[in-house]
Amino acid sequence: MPLIDSGIVLTYGQLAAHTLGLATCWIGMAHGLGMNKEIMKVIGLEGQIHGALTIGYPAVKYLRTPPRAPLNVVGLE
Repeated sequence: MPLIDSGIVLTYGQLAAHTLGLATCWIGMAHGLGMNKEIMKVIGLEGQIHGALTIGYPAVKYLRTPPRAPLNVVGLE
């Protein structure tokens, strides 16, 4: 299930990038680009593209976060 596996990998990539202070953005059209053999040849890729994720330093810093209800966390010992 390459499509599901690639989604899992990209999600973990997002989480890892966030811990390093990096911003991410899923590229939704990547799957469609992978179906175009001409584009695949130009970018030098073989196989299939199931997803893409851009990673970089955010251009803006949010000073306020939306209000959220407190979490009710229960731990097991």
